[in-house]
Order: sequence, then structure tokens, then C-alpha cells
Amino acid sequence: MGAVREPTLYKCAASYAGVTDLQLMFKTGDIRYSNMGRVYLQESLGEDAEDLKARSPVSHVDAIQIPILIVHGKEDWRADFEHATRMRDALEKAHKDVEFVPLSFEGHGAYDEQTRVAVYAKLLDFLAKHLQGGQAYSQQ
Repeated sequence: MGAVREPTLYKCAASYAGVTDLQLMFKTGDIRYSNMGRVYLQESLGEDAEDLKARSPVSHVDAIQIPILIVHGKEDWRADFEHATRMRDALEKAHKDVEFVPLSFEGHGAYDEQTRVAVYAKLLDFLAKHLQGGQAYSQQ
């Protein structure tokens, strides 16, 4: 939401296993399966559909003016992979600069060491590309 609320403050932004659609938290992911999880969602997010939509980055991609990197595990049990695909699709539809890195066989983060190294190298390269004076990690 930082890129939505402050469109000129940042040069780029990255989402790693990020929640981009608050309404989706009530329909996917493991939090909703327990009584405590449902209470947590209700108390922390609220249940008003319009409010949830208003606070979800996926609903405001037109305001985004910077390159976005999305990294998300296809097997994410917490913030479903659909968060990433919805955000990517919305950004592409709005003709925004988006890089998408789906992680096969990974959940809410990267647990395989080689995958972690690849993800962090990609993140460092993305940041170097978009931040003044940066040098790509893969070139070091």
C-alpha cells in the first residue's frame, strides 16, 4: 500500500508472499480454518467488503507509478498464491512495470536454500536496477 498511498516517495517496491487482497484472506489460506484465525481476521481486518477493498493494493494499481517485483510461492498456505496472480494481472492490465517470480514447491517464503539464494539475488538485482547507483548482485 505504500506505493499506492505515496506514489512518488519510492523508486520501486517488492512484494514477497504479500497479501494484496484483504477480502481473499477470508476465502483462501489457512488462517480462516480455526476459530481463533477467523476471530483474528474479523478483529484485525474487519468484515466490511467495501472497506477491505479500499485497503487492498490490488484495487488501486492505477495509483502505482513505480516498478513492482512480486515473489510468491505457489504452495503458500498462509497468503494464497492467488494474491500474487491477482496483483500481477491487475498491474499488467493497467500497463504497469511488474516483474513476477512464482516459486514452485515453495510456501509462505522460500525454504529451499538454493531457492532463497535465487530469490535474494533477484531482489538485489531488481533494487540495483531501480535505485540510483546500484550494481547488480549477479555482476558482483
